[in-house]
Amino acid sequence: MPTDTEEGIFDLEISVYPQNKAHNFFRIEFNPSKMGSNGGQEILNILDCVLGRKPVAKLYTDGRVTRLDLTVNI
Repeated sequence: MPTDTEEGIFDLEISVYPQNKAHNFFRIEFNPSKMGSNGGQEILNILDCVLGRKPVAKLYTDGRVTRLDLTVNI
């Protein structure tokens, strides 16, 4: 989903449904260098609309990061 901030537009991908229903699954994919200073708040606003405020708060308090992919431009 293209997401617009004052600095420009960045792509945001949200995956909610697991392949295996026995596992919890939630994924957010974006490029932080393209989202600008307001991008983080824009992501929270979208998550509030998609999931609701309580589930988003639960993500921050009870969620676990199980994978983090980093890329460095040299």
